[in-house]
Amino acid sequence: YSEGEYFDVYPSENYPFENNAIFNIDELVLDFSYSIPLHQYNNLVSFYVLTEDNSVSNVMLDIQDNISYVIGESESAQLVGDDWTGSLTSLDLYSGYWLNLIDSDTLDGSGHPLNPDRVYNLHSGANLVSFPSPGSVGISAGLPDDIEDNVIAVIGEGESFLNTEEGWQGSLNTFDGLHGYWIITNADISFSYELDSLMTLSRSINLYKTAEKPLGFDFIQSSQQAFYFVENVELLEGEIEEGDWIISYCGNTVTGSRLWLGRTVDIPVMGAEGTPVTAGYCEANDTPNFKLFKSASQELISLHADIPKWQSNGIFQLNALMESAPIPTEYGMGSAYPNPFNPITQIGYETAAESNIEISIFDLRGQKVATLVNEFTKPGAYSTTWDAAIISSGVYFVHFTATGESMAAVSQIQKLMLIK
Repeated sequence: YSEGEYFDVYPSENYPFENNAIFNIDELVLDFSYSIPLHQYNNLVSFYVLTEDNSVSNVMLDIQDNISYVIGESESAQLVGDDWTGSLTSLDLYSGYWLNLIDSDTLDGSGHPLNPDRVYNLHSGANLVSFPSPGSVGISAGLPDDIEDNVIAVIGEGESFLNTEEGWQGSLNTFDGLHGYWIITNADISFSYELDSLMTLSRSINLYKTAEKPLGFDFIQSSQQAFYFVENVELLEGEIEEGDWIISYCGNTVTGSRLWLGRTVDIPVMGAEGTPVTAGYCEANDTPNFKLFKSASQELISLHADIPKWQSNGIFQLNALMESAPIPTEYGMGSAYPNPFNPITQIGYETAAESNIEISIFDLRGQKVATLVNEFTKPGAYSTTWDAAIISSGVYFVHFTATGESMAAVSQIQKLMLIK
């Protein structure tokens, strides 16, 4: 009556009809429906109600022709033909899930009971959890005060929020119904969401979500992701401005982008899943790189810092990204990328002091087939490219040598695979 609406309700016990019979039923339970809009590829979702048959095959039945797999925190299910295989056999109301779609779709369903006071038991580390109610609530407001200090960060689909001494920072503003979240903790904790300020409809506009990405910097959401928090960007001339974009790369592949709004922000860096659409994304212990896209001038500026190596669900803090690269402290050659390659590969190298750098390519017989660099070089980080268009397929070796006064010669060798 208070809502002016009718709801389907279900008895806690079912009895077949008998004439002149009387049955005692403990309670009638509301049935709530849900509708989850899904985009192509990876969606991080959760459920606040589920049907009594909560098997993966039943819950996903309406989109079975359009879904590839479901991934939970430590289990997964893959659709092979018409059969689901894997360790994940049923879904629950406590967990979040990655759904991989062939094309955009909508997942509809209904179930009971709705329990916004559900208790979540989290272990130390990363926990993939649900949100137990329709509507939305702010991240800080939704976490009870007595456990908030134990939460290091909250990660959503392409967004994150980091708990710092200066307060929460990042692009993720709210917990929302039907979305899943990685909650990273520093201890085992139990809690229920604080929903006193729950909003039926979100009243805030998240510019990080609504801003249109610059042409050419789109990326595919991966179930493997990390976030690099950047406080500031230092340029040789001028300043970073609101409306500019920071772009992340692994090698030459765009792995994320984030709008700059004049404050510390999280730059997403997507990771490889072993699928063709995420090929070239970061893998464990890769080092991403970053560039600034100036919206006004359309200029793309390389940025540098001491960047931590990528790990899935990693949260990393960078004080600043700088246009001028820091002077290396060692001599060395980086991994060629790509490798194997056809027919072009890029080789990075660093020199800590003025020295003569020679980079040459040798075949398996030890014969030199190309000299890429042979010059006196100032301290810094550089890269060179080998175009092997006229070279036969096979195994080659790139030889890096640094020589100079008052220094021992530095020599490194790396194997290359040319495939045509």
